[in-house]
Amino acid sequence: MSAYTRIWNITRRVLQSHAGAEARRRLWNAEFKHGRWAFLEETDDADCVYPVIEAYLNHGSILDLGCGSGSTAKYLAGRSQTYVGVDISDVALALARGISPERVHAARQRFVRHDIESYVPDQKFDVILFRDSIYYIPLARVVENISRYRNYLNDGGAIVLRIADSDKRYSKLVKVIENAFLLEKKLVFEKPRALILVVGSRSSTPAS
Repeated sequence: MSAYTRIWNITRRVLQSHAGAEARRRLWNAEFKHGRWAFLEETDDADCVYPVIEAYLNHGSILDLGCGSGSTAKYLAGRSQTYVGVDISDVALALARGISPERVHAARQRFVRHDIESYVPDQKFDVILFRDSIYYIPLARVVENISRYRNYLNDGGAIVLRIADSDKRYSKLVKVIENAFLLEKKLVFEKPRALILVVGSRSSTPAS
């Protein structure tokens, strides 16, 4: 990786987390338009996050925050009663609306363009998912946002966070979450490297 690429990757990550909503929307639109995230559309159905989702979902309702181009929506078609995907990118959502494998499930799936930090759900859910999207919230506001979204969980529901490469790049993020909440589950996977954290509606309360 060239020095220029490293510098640009750092710059874009700062912009994706800290720039204004309109600037972030344009950046994400450009990246989805030019195929940077095309690999997400081919996500393996065996991904480690799916069994965790299904354990809490039980064919109920899910809010997918930072849903991107819709790989989770595709997997959950027919597995959830209600799916709401939220993303800041118009381009990503256009892709997401187009990949649902069976039109019969279209009425159960809804996509909303919004910044996940300011989005206000209009219902409660069995699962609220941050699938590799929690890192785009500034670290100082992560606990605040997780706590806010817990108010939109059904009794017995859970916030599921999938985090990549937790031992290195996201170790500070993981520590912040672990210090703030009593987790229901912490699952570590090697292939691919990923960590799943589960914050429940009842048993996981902010630590004193």
